[in-house]
Amino acid sequence: MVNFFQYVVAALPPPDNIPVSILHSVFVRGDLMAFEIGEEDLEASQLYPDYNYTSIHQLLDIFLVDPPAPASAAFG
Repeated sequence: MVNFFQYVVAALPPPDNIPVSILHSVFVRGDLMAFEIGEEDLEASQLYPDYNYTSIHQLLDIFLVDPPAPASAAFG
């Protein structure tokens, strides 16, 4: 079954179809979630050990205790 995003991508001329293609890839197909990290792969904290990373637990604390103001983004 072809979904709505594929119809929109096919109907829009380049470069207008690029943002819709990216949204479809990330949020519908889940392309950023469909891979495994193997033994030979490096995690970001191993590549840049001096960088102070924020864990997901720290981010959840920030959003639950003192959430930032909502932001909006647009392709333009």
